[in-house]
Amino acid sequence: MPIRPLQFFAALGIACPSAVAAGVVINEIHYDADPMTAAVEFVELHNTGERALDLSGLFFSSGIRFIFSQGSTLAPGKLFVIARNKAALEATHPGLKVDGVYEGRLANQGETLTLAAGHGAPVLSLTYSDQAPLPTKADGEGYSLVADGVSETGYRASAAIGGTPGSDSAGEVPAMKLTIDRLSGDRVRLTFEAEVGVIYTLLATDALGQTWESLARFEPNADGTVTSSIALGQARHRFFKLVSPVKP
Repeated sequence: MPIRPLQFFAALGIACPSAVAAGVVINEIHYDADPMTAAVEFVELHNTGERALDLSGLFFSSGIRFIFSQGSTLAPGKLFVIARNKAALEATHPGLKVDGVYEGRLANQGETLTLAAGHGAPVLSLTYSDQAPLPTKADGEGYSLVADGVSETGYRASAAIGGTPGSDSAGEVPAMKLTIDRLSGDRVRLTFEAEVGVIYTLLATDALGQTWESLARFEPNADGTVTSSIALGQARHRFFKLVSPVKP
């Protein structure tokens, strides 16, 4: 019976690339902090699988420089934080335990981060940018990029300035400033902050449990704002929700 690659890599005491690729995601990147606090930039990995993963010998072959030491493991659901400056990041986020320190720095304009094994065989790769449709709030405004399975880009801006290294941010809800002004008749003016490049839809229903109908779609301005006058309908009581993104 031939030896499978999985068994071959394990026998050599090297991380299994296929297992890591299936279970690990680059969960959060803080790549362009305020120039005065650039030392708090970081990359966070997340084991989304159900088994502990051996990261021994894996390394970042592009972007930053970091090698996982022998015996490095990542338990199911756990996070692995590597920082540009361990002391600075831990001081900024009390209680955080930084797992490693990388060399180099994350490019402010964007780049490709590649986690590799062996002689450089890619395990996983992520290309980020400071341009829409990726969240532009992560570009020098203090927010990080956070993995988000709902967003069409796969990432959103963190809810908090500085990000959440070492903490599961899956349940974070980014704050949104929303204003509704009554106009004449059944019309209102809706104003809110949004993510550039993301399409938002206003839905309505006369009763919870019934079908939601689409009232309007919004695409943010270049400054990340939406202002629109819409008709809400003549019903005495209605329920509304603003959702994103719109899937084709």
